[in-house]
Amino acid sequence: MNVKKLFILVDLILGTLILSSVRAEKEVFMTKIECLNYMPELVRNVSCYLNETSHPTGSIYAEFILTQDVEDLKGIYILTFKRGSYVTNFTSSHVDYCQMLSSVENHFLFRMVTTQLRETANFPIQCPLKMNKRYYAKGFTVNSKFIPSYMPETNFISDAHLSVKDRKVFRLLIKGRFSRILRRNYIKTE
Repeated sequence: MNVKKLFILVDLILGTLILSSVRAEKEVFMTKIECLNYMPELVRNVSCYLNETSHPTGSIYAEFILTQDVEDLKGIYILTFKRGSYVTNFTSSHVDYCQMLSSVENHFLFRMVTTQLRETANFPIQCPLKMNKRYYAKGFTVNSKFIPSYMPETNFISDAHLSVKDRKVFRLLIKGRFSRILRRNYIKTE
């Protein structure tokens, strides 16, 4: 009987050690990107694509050139979650993109975007965006540390509409999913 209890105790200890070295993390996997240019006379040489080989979750590469200086860049940002047949509008915000470039946002979503743009793009920290300058984002990814722990596994649609002087100029549509991945932490033994 004591041998059986000893085996149960050993199984319990080994199970605890193994489970403590595995942790679930959320990752944001981007699956599709669309760039829609509504004013080619203002925005030219538009290119955007999703590179699924450079980063496991996908990374965004985009570039454009403006034909004139832009000081008033505003718009709407919509983030929608879809889980099964349920669709939830997580946020719908009027955004002053020039203000967003120059500040640290309080909302976790905008803070994540501005932080990543500062690391991967050559956008200025304040408007105006200059004419005839090639603006780009190279390898933009979503840093999962900004994703709240309560976020469930779900599909999402990120929809950014940009306007200049109340005229629709550009739309950036990104589709993807929030998903948990299991990572194994290996304990080094000497």
